[in-house]
This record gives sequence, structure tokens and C-alpha cells, in this order.
Amino acid sequence: MAEDKSFVRKTESEYDDWRDSWKRRKVLASFVIILVLIIFVLPAFYAAYQGYFTIPNIEKKHQNEIKDLKQVISDLKKDKENLENSLKSTENERDKAELKLAPFLAVADKTFPQTPADQRLELLVEDLNDAINKLTETTKDIKRVRTVSFKTKKQIISNLKKMKPLKVGIIVPVGDTDALAYGNEIKKVFEESEWVTLGIMNLVTPEPFQDHLAVLTNSKIDSNSIISLLPLFEEHGYPPTVIHDDSMSTDVIHFLVGPK
Repeated sequence: MAEDKSFVRKTESEYDDWRDSWKRRKVLASFVIILVLIIFVLPAFYAAYQGYFTIPNIEKKHQNEIKDLKQVISDLKKDKENLENSLKSTENERDKAELKLAPFLAVADKTFPQTPADQRLELLVEDLNDAINKLTETTKDIKRVRTVSFKTKKQIISNLKKMKPLKVGIIVPVGDTDALAYGNEIKKVFEESEWVTLGIMNLVTPEPFQDHLAVLTNSKIDSNSIISLLPLFEEHGYPPTVIHDDSMSTDVIHFLVGPK
């Protein structure tokens, strides 16, 4: 108990000394107080500020960054999957192309054994293009055989049976097999129309016929007879050509069948 009183008295004595010192040396005492505040109080406030404001903001910022990184990782995974699918699709297309090219590669290897392997297919393609071009040119030279279609034939027969029958001669150039075949078809149309046909006459001329198809007739013959023959011209896009020769009989017409 004596020790407690001694401690209290000692504390009171020190307090009294400090208060007397404060009164005598206020500047020094103020400095000490400020120093204590700087050393103990301000760090405590700073720590509290960090704990309540700065650290939560930093944590929130880090959480947002982590979230963004996770999104980037997710996007990268999707891109990886898309690339893998695209690569797989490309490989499938490549395999299909190789299967399609296999026969051509075999032909190229057999045709150009002395040529480097990476150039054989190109040479084969060039040869095929040349062959296609030659075939195209050859096809252009092949002219379509002229015929009288069933529709045209039926229409002309219907028209001719309404007219007064005439005598018909077919004239073709010598040596023109196409004109001869076409002339025979025209002749059959008149025969089925019950007109009299004079047969097919081969004509030798110093120059080829100027017209693909023409009618040679007396100008006094009924024009309706000529009009009824228009489908023959229209079928092949020929202009309707009529040549008048009044020295001819009025009951005869001639068909001049020229080249295509």
C-alpha cells in the first residue's frame, strides 16, 4: 500500500514538474507535444485513412483488373477454339481437294516424268487449256444443219392447202450437200401440201448464191402464195427474199436454196 502511495506521489510529482516546465518553457513543451503527435498520432490517422479509403480502393481496382484479365483469357480461349475449328475445316477442304486432284496428279506424273514434281500439274493444266481452246475453235467451224421443224412444216402445209396449187422447183448449188439436204426437206413440205414438185435442180453458177433462201417467181402470181411461205424464212432468221422474173410461167415458182 505504501508502494502504491509512493507511486501516486511520484506520478503527481512528475506531473507537477511537467506542468512547471510547461509554464517555464512553453516553446520546448509545445515542441515535445508536436513531436509526440508526429510520431504517434499522425501515423495512426494515416493508417486509419489507408485502412478505410486507400486499401479498399486498391482492392477494388485489383478486382476490376482481375475481372478484365479473366475476360481477356475467356476471349483468348474462344479465339483459340475458333482457330482450331477453322484449321480443322481447312484441313478437311485440303483433303477433299487432294482427293479431287489425285487423278490429275497421276496423269501429270505419267505425262511429264522428267519435269519437277511441283511443275507437272501446271503443265497438265496448260495442255488441257490448249485442248479446250482448240475444241472451241473447231466447234465454231461446225455449222448447224438446217432442217424444217415440225411446227414450221405444219404451219406451211396448213397455209398452202388454202391456196391454189402451183408447180415448185428446188434449185441448189452444185456440190453443196447442206443445201441439197435442206432442199429435199422443203420439197417434202410441198409434196405433203399436194403441190406439184419439179424435183431438185443443181445449178452451176460462176459465183455462189448471194441469198440463203429466195423465191423466184412471176410478179403476176398471187402474193398470198409467197406470204404463206414466210415461216421458212423466219425459222432460220433469213430475210424474205423474192426475185421476180416475168418470163416464167404464172403457175411455177422456184426455191433457190443458198449456203448457210
